[in-house]
Amino acid sequence: MHAFYERVDMSNQFSSFIKKTYPQGTPVTSVGKVKVFTIDEWVKHHGDTPIQLMKFDIQGGELRVLRGAAHVLQTSTLLVYTEILFNSLYDGGAIHSEIDLCLREYGFVLYDIFKPKYSPEGLLMWGNAIFLHPGRLDI
Repeated sequence: MHAFYERVDMSNQFSSFIKKTYPQGTPVTSVGKVKVFTIDEWVKHHGDTPIQLMKFDIQGGELRVLRGAAHVLQTSTLLVYTEILFNSLYDGGAIHSEIDLCLREYGFVLYDIFKPKYSPEGLLMWGNAIFLHPGRLDI
């Protein structure tokens, strides 16, 4: 089991783009502790249950989750649908190239990108991507 953040201070986690777009910020209404498991730990606890599809939209934390799913990515996952960042939105958040390289280590390829979002200046900021494992899908 992994520790989770005990205190969340969002003001320091957003990049300058988010601060500029949402200058009022978002108030923290409650703080608590939760138990957090990696995907691989969850699968092991549940009898090596295969996970064929994974979907993530966790505000820049996608790479950390993927790293905690190495066994599942190596053995059973067919498709990963995830938010991807093309330019920094969250301090410490992974960008597209990092997620792409991580998934390619397990044999995944980028299939398509959906719902791209742009900054007021026209920069491509984020979107959603589908990564497939062609060997498991006979593609």
